[in-house]
This record gives sequence, C-alpha cells and structure tokens, in this order.
Amino acid sequence: MDKKELTIIEHLVEAVIICFLLVFCISLLFADQVYQYITQGFSQKLIVLGPNDILWIYLRLASLMAFSLTLPYTVYQVWCFVRPALKTEEAGAIFVYIPAT
Repeated sequence: MDKKELTIIEHLVEAVIICFLLVFCISLLFADQVYQYITQGFSQKLIVLGPNDILWIYLRLASLMAFSLTLPYTVYQVWCFVRPALKTEEAGAIFVYIPAT
C-alpha cells in the first residue's frame, strides 16, 4: 500500500477532531456534575433566566473540558508530525524549550 503524505491540517483533522468529539460527548454526560461541583461553594444559587441558558452552560462546560483534555493529545500529534523532519540533535534541542515533552 502506498503511504500518502498528509499536510498538518489533514493529519490533525484525522486524529484530533475525532478525539475532541468523543471527549466532548463524554464530557457532556458529566457536565451537570461538573456544574454542581463548580457552584457548590457559592453562597447564593445562580440565576438561570431561560431554559436555553442551562443548555448553553452545559455545552460550554463540555467544550472547555474537551478542549482541556484534548490539548495534550493535539500537541503530541503535532510533535509526531514534525519529529520525522528533524535530526536527532534538533529533536533533542526541543527539550530545552519544552521541558514537559
């Protein structure tokens, strides 16, 4: 089978978008629990003005959780795309600038 070379956007779309959507769906299931956890320390209850407000709050919480949980995977996928083009010395020099890698 011929190995097709992908651009960075094609590579990220294949891997990261699918991961983001999966994590978003799972995060949406737990958005109400996260909302309760975040607001438990408030002295007053938050006011929800309409039925759509709580839906938007849950969607924003789920998207924030999905972004936060997918970000390390995205950085890893970018590294996997860039790494083959680097020499061993160049790849090692990255650790000076990004110590968490």
